[in-house]
Amino acid sequence: MLDKVLGLWAPHYCYGCDLVGFVLCSNCKYNIINEPFAGCVACQKTAVGRTGVCTECRVPYSKAWVISDRDGVVLKLVDEYKFNYRRSSYEVLAEMLNDTVALLPEDTLVCTVPTIQKHIRQRGFDHAKLLAKQFASLRRLEFVIPLARNKSTVQLGTSRVERIKNARLAFRARGVQRGRNYLLIDDVYTTGSTMRYATQTLLNAGAGQVWIAIIARQALDK
Repeated sequence: MLDKVLGLWAPHYCYGCDLVGFVLCSNCKYNIINEPFAGCVACQKTAVGRTGVCTECRVPYSKAWVISDRDGVVLKLVDEYKFNYRRSSYEVLAEMLNDTVALLPEDTLVCTVPTIQKHIRQRGFDHAKLLAKQFASLRRLEFVIPLARNKSTVQLGTSRVERIKNARLAFRARGVQRGRNYLLIDDVYTTGSTMRYATQTLLNAGAGQVWIAIIARQALDK
């Protein structure tokens, strides 16, 4: 409701073409999802079929979907949502995920990487949870919270080595349903350490298969 009221007072402009009234207009949205990220999410090499994972990368998730590289319009969308607290962007981001992720079994459980409390307080909302719940709603799947954080280390601005070290002990399982398949959603994939260890935590707790869905993939130079 608040977003709608604010939209009347300060209307949205499309991040792609500045069309009034849209976070992302249908044409700009089509331009992005019509050319989805096609490589291996882990190494960017050619993936097997449409699994999003190549034969060389040893990752715990068996399938991965990525909307785009983190650049251009997608960069604006993600950064405004995460860092400038543009809450209204979650709907269009969820729609783009819905257009990108393949058909899933109807008993698939949707979850997300838990956000650290500091960032929830800063934004006034849990950006990852909001996105994943909206996707689950669009697919008519169940949203669950099977992961919790052991520590609240901020990854932004850290090196690859530091990110991997921080992610290794970041998560614990809570109430994982044994044998059930999970779709784990996150906004940005950088080193992949967060998704790797979050996925492994779910599998260690008895999950069947874990698949991942990402808004944007960003290379980390360091």
